Amino acid sequence: MEPLYRCKVLDWALSSRGRFPAWVDGELEFKPWEELLHEGRTADVKWPALKSSQRAIQKSLRSYTGDVSQLLDLCRNQIVFAEV
Repeated sequence: MEPLYRCKVLDWALSSRGRFPAWVDGELEFKPWEELLHEGRTADVKWPALKSSQRAIQKSLRSYTGDVSQLLDLCRNQIVFAEV
């Protein structure tokens, strides 16, 4: 699911001038996807981690009485904007 979700997030970012956190010369900067692509720096993006299976099981049991169909946040991402 995560690769499909990431593609959707990239589409949203491209259409809205959103930015992603990326390591550039040891510093975390927020760069537009087009710029990262052009510079060949897509591997430098700091993507959010997936929820671990241990944490997913824990949340399912504690918050949803074991109903795993309620888990909706296994994949996550962020788009940052320079201005509103």
